[in-house]
Amino acid sequence: MFRCVRQIQCSGSTRAEPSRPNSSPESVNPLTCSRPSDDRLREAKQAMLQQEFDRVVALIGNLLDEVAACVLHVQALASADSGRALQVCPDLLRKHSLSAELHCLHALLLMGEGRSDAASTAIRRGLFLNRSLIMGHFLHGILLQQTGDIVGAVRCFRNAGNLTCKLPGDQSVPLSDNESAADLVRACDRHLQKLLSG
Repeated sequence: MFRCVRQIQCSGSTRAEPSRPNSSPESVNPLTCSRPSDDRLREAKQAMLQQEFDRVVALIGNLLDEVAACVLHVQALASADSGRALQVCPDLLRKHSLSAELHCLHALLLMGEGRSDAASTAIRRGLFLNRSLIMGHFLHGILLQQTGDIVGAVRCFRNAGNLTCKLPGDQSVPLSDNESAADLVRACDRHLQKLLSG
C-alpha cells in the first residue's frame, strides 16, 4: 500500500553567495547573505511539516533547479496526488540524475502503482548513489521480500535497522511518512522476525 511521503531532511544545502557590489537586492540579502531561494526553501519545509501541500508546491515554484526543492515538490505532490507526482518524477530525474532521494521517492511512487520491477530499478539506483539512504534499504527489503529473495531482504532490513539506530529515537527518518527512528527500527525487527522464522 502506498504511503505518502510527508517529511524529509534534505542532505544537500545551497550555499549562500557573498554579496557583490553590482548584485541586486533580490539576489542577495546583505544582512543575512542568504538568497531568496534559501528563504523560500526554508518556508516550504515548514509548510511540509504542517502538511500544507499546495503551499509547498506554490513556494517551490521555479526552484526546481535545486535538488532539495525537487524532493519537497515531489513529496507535496505525492501527498495530494500520487499520480501527478509520478508524472513529474522522470523530468526531475533527468535534471537531477544523481539525486538518491529523488530515485527513492520515484521507487516509492512506482511501488504504489504496483510496478515492482521499475521500483526495484529506481531503488537500486538510489542506493548506488547513497548507501546510507535508510528508506532506500527499507523499501528495497520490502521489494525483495515480495519476490521471495529472503537473503537479500534480510540484508536490506538489517542495513536499514543499523543505519536507523544511529539516529535519536524520536527523530523523523528522512523520506519516511514522518516515522520516528524508534518506529522504523521496530518495523525492521518485525520484518526480520517474519523472514527468519519462516
